[in-house]
Amino acid sequence: MPITQRIKNLITNKRIKEKEPDFFGEVYSGLKLLSKKYKNFREKQKIKKQKEEQIRLKEQEEQRLQEQAQQKLQEQEERKLQKEQKLKEAKERRLKAREEQIILKFTKLKKTSKSFFFIKSAK
Repeated sequence: MPITQRIKNLITNKRIKEKEPDFFGEVYSGLKLLSKKYKNFREKQKIKKQKEEQIRLKEQEEQRLQEQAQQKLQEQEERKLQKEQKLKEAKERRLKAREEQIILKFTKLKKTSKSFFFIKSAK
């Protein structure tokens, strides 16, 4: 075969190959595209999951702070009630002591008035 004929055959074969789709090449490019899309999907899912985790952590922190504030208020209220209870008890002790003093004075007065009464009646 002359050289010109070979060149023509090569060119013709090349054109035929270019016209015929390469099955494995198409499968490979399709898989490559699918792989790329899957990677993008996984990356988006990862970002979404990270955002959700951040939101969840933020909500937990807010809830913890809210519970802390509520506990602090409750403790303050308890201290206030204890203080009021102590003041009330102290006031009751003072009143009781005062009543006892009055009763003592009254009984002493009563005894002295009886003895005074007996002294008068004895004369």
